[in-house]
Amino acid sequence: VKSLEPIYAIDILIKAFASVSSAQGHQNLRLLIVGDGSLRNSLENLSKELGLANVDFVGKVDPFSIPDYHRSIDIFVNVSLMESFGVSVLEAMSCGKPVIVSKVGGLVEITDANCAVQVNSGSIEEVENALNKLIAHPDLRAEMGKKGRRRVEEKYDWNDSVEKMMSLYNRMM
Repeated sequence: VKSLEPIYAIDILIKAFASVSSAQGHQNLRLLIVGDGSLRNSLENLSKELGLANVDFVGKVDPFSIPDYHRSIDIFVNVSLMESFGVSVLEAMSCGKPVIVSKVGGLVEITDANCAVQVNSGSIEEVENALNKLIAHPDLRAEMGKKGRRRVEEKYDWNDSVEKMMSLYNRMM
């Protein structure tokens, strides 16, 4: 659930997915890419060049349907080269999904080892290893999903966040 722009490194995800999906026993995997942007055609072409018939480009979707997409997946991946906060990751975690994130910006702040596999930015091999780990261990996916949901509830509750901001503003005035 990202714009298909260079900063979000969707090509890294596609290349890692190609390796994982070609491995023995993983032919039934699908990669769902939700979003649109200037790289859509080149990313679709990359998928074809890599022989991937199991990549679905959905395009831009209504924001209210995003939870439905999160509920339809098993693993959420955001391997951005730079990320200020990571709303899409919080959305996935709130839907109980384990996440794979790059160790950049806000992604490091909003996740931990209990709910995410953190990988070095730009590393196809680390994304591939993270995917293989979560695919091979459904119990780990479920546990990480539960812990991610709990983390969002504890740290990112809307009402609590508004109260904290109001308190901060009042102290500064």
